[in-house]
Amino acid sequence: MALFIDGPANSVDALTDEDSGLLDTAEICGINVSRKLRLSWEEIQSDLYLWLERPRPAMEVVWAPTPRVEQIIVNDPLRRWERMSALAHVYRDAYFSQLGL
Repeated sequence: MALFIDGPANSVDALTDEDSGLLDTAEICGINVSRKLRLSWEEIQSDLYLWLERPRPAMEVVWAPTPRVEQIIVNDPLRRWERMSALAHVYRDAYFSQLGL
């Protein structure tokens, strides 16, 4: 199994499997889909880091080791979260690029 810190768990192909019109939209609006996928991964990494670094009760700190982002394994829900986030980034940019016309 892959670790989360290895980089995006999805590819552009996985995004087009989810939405077949993605590349057409990205080309028309001049959006770099790979960059949006990377941006999505970075945002999720920040969210995971904030969640893992939240304040914990004193006894939990003593008895349980602190989990780290480096220990997270990519599973299907995490992969889907990344994919949906990347699609949202692409379509948000497409929407705002059309407002300028």
